[in-house]
Amino acid sequence: MKSQFIFFFFLMICTVQNTYSQSADEVHLILDVSEVSGTQDEVIGSVIVEYFENMAAYQLSLQWDPEELEYLELEYVNSDIGLREDWFNKSLTEEGLLPTLWTSSDAACTDLERGTVLFSIRFKRNIPTSQFVISPDPIGLYFYDCSGKVLDLYFTDNQGTIRHYSENTTNTVTHTTSGHFSVSPNPTTGRIYIQHLSRNASDQYHYTLLSLLGNRLADGEVNGSFIDLPTQLPSGQYLLRIHHEGNLLGTKRIVLTK
Repeated sequence: MKSQFIFFFFLMICTVQNTYSQSADEVHLILDVSEVSGTQDEVIGSVIVEYFENMAAYQLSLQWDPEELEYLELEYVNSDIGLREDWFNKSLTEEGLLPTLWTSSDAACTDLERGTVLFSIRFKRNIPTSQFVISPDPIGLYFYDCSGKVLDLYFTDNQGTIRHYSENTTNTVTHTTSGHFSVSPNPTTGRIYIQHLSRNASDQYHYTLLSLLGNRLADGEVNGSFIDLPTQLPSGQYLLRIHHEGNLLGTKRIVLTK
């Protein structure tokens, strides 16, 4: 089954034409996890773009420990970029693996803004206290730009570890970021408290609020330990990014209810 999936991917990539002569050498993605409102043991893992330019196609498999997490369903698939639910191989989810592929529609190259959600997966936590990790499987992982070049992937998992995958190795080089933070309450009615930020006198934190498609909706400074969302925002799901001295600390998906 897995070999058939990979073969199908390469048939699709051959249909993508080379329309750009230059491209970046890397792709950057992050995995954000948020709790599902109204449940005690369900979470949603979202793959979010950090850097994604001149892209033609990719093959990506997410993996997790099936003793810790049980796959429930695909919560969201970004159809605006041509991603389809039938491009996910769900037959391996009981083993803790979800392969997927994507190719840019109409043989065109694709640029995505930071904060764009590619897809989201709903899980059930079998061990509520476990520090589970969702990360890419290095086997059969490919990101192609429009010149046909295989790019390196930098993937920040839900525990804040940055994983580097290159064409020449299946090993990962990892380090843990120091900017872990959490938000509450989530869902929120408008005010969000930011926890676990360093509070030195000289520290300045800024936030950016994005739609799920990566459109900037608001930004500003973090006042003490909380953020008041714009009152004109309708109920829905948004992405909250926290920056420290120009560096991105992370992205959290939040739910606004009114």
